[in-house]
Amino acid sequence: MQFTGHFDADLATQPTKRAAYSDRTAWLMSVMSLFAYLPFEDPFDQTALRRVAEALASKTDATEIMAELSRLIRPGEGEAGREKLRGLLGEFDFELLKTISLSEGLRHDTQCFIARLSREPEAGKPPEDMLVLSFRGTEPTRMADLRTDLDLELMELPHGLSLEAGVAKVHKGFYLAYRSVEDQIAAILTRDDCKGLPLFVTGHSLGGGLAVVATRFVANGSRGACYTFGSPRVSNQAFTNQIFTPVYRIVNAADIVTAVPLGSTVINALRMFIRWLPVVSKLSPFLERVREYRHGGDLRYLGPATPSQTASGQIDFPGMSFLNNPSLIERWWQSGRRLLMSWGRAGLGDHAIETYIDKLAYYARLRQLMRASLNPPQPPAATEMDGDAVSHQ
Repeated sequence: MQFTGHFDADLATQPTKRAAYSDRTAWLMSVMSLFAYLPFEDPFDQTALRRVAEALASKTDATEIMAELSRLIRPGEGEAGREKLRGLLGEFDFELLKTISLSEGLRHDTQCFIARLSREPEAGKPPEDMLVLSFRGTEPTRMADLRTDLDLELMELPHGLSLEAGVAKVHKGFYLAYRSVEDQIAAILTRDDCKGLPLFVTGHSLGGGLAVVATRFVANGSRGACYTFGSPRVSNQAFTNQIFTPVYRIVNAADIVTAVPLGSTVINALRMFIRWLPVVSKLSPFLERVREYRHGGDLRYLGPATPSQTASGQIDFPGMSFLNNPSLIERWWQSGRRLLMSWGRAGLGDHAIETYIDKLAYYARLRQLMRASLNPPQPPAATEMDGDAVSHQ
């Protein structure tokens, strides 16, 4: 992943106390989601290596052995990784407050960071304070991440009644992964210097799923918002109804990850029209367990477009559509054509967080130009003190 080169001074003046959707904030949150992939967790020392060796010696299950080995494939960089993160955040006037990394073998492997805006306020203006909680997404080399993704049984939450008295249910893997780091997150958010600040929660892929769960439990009264990028489905409708902080779900073109787990529309169609196929009948119990999955939040859809690089090095996407809560048919039409024309390769290609960043930056720049053209700066009103005094009748 390319972590550097994403700063844009023209966009780095996002509103800090606006829960409504912001183009600049969406771009900033996508960059923060990228930064969560920095390997800031501690590297393996001799003690940790011995622990893994002992674990491997006691295991006979191939999957568990692969999980332990996967932790050695991409070891963390420790303080060096955290220093890189501090430097990148500093470009955006953010201060790193905490990195969190918890690995529990094959069960969970959760990483996130918390940062605070540390920009000096302009003269005569109140300080611009905000917090960002960013979760790392799926890393294919980490078996625990894949285990979390695939642990997709809907789990009932205690005391989870919605307005319709339905029971709130959430992706079991996401919920347990979030709960493993919840206490460490809460310890930072409840500090005196953090209480009451707008909290923006974000993440890409698996990180987006964790961000939605975190919004429900630690940011449900925040003046901030939740921005997810390429997030899979997370819960049923009753769980979504319990979230009172705005959630903005951003989907790029044919990103296939946003289509899983299968939603109720697809599952009902499978069971109705091709239920006579043996494979569908065998899958029926499983389909019933995941049938309640629904996407929540407000959708922002980035249409397919071919990138081009300008003379200044910026990436443009001429003709890109940006749709607010498009109909299912419209989305299927655009993403379906893209999948067909790419022979299916766009399904994973459109999931890259770098593409989200480039597209959101392009659209935010377009919006700034539009705002400037529609709202040109007004000259100051003339007064009697000016050279051309205004006569008063």
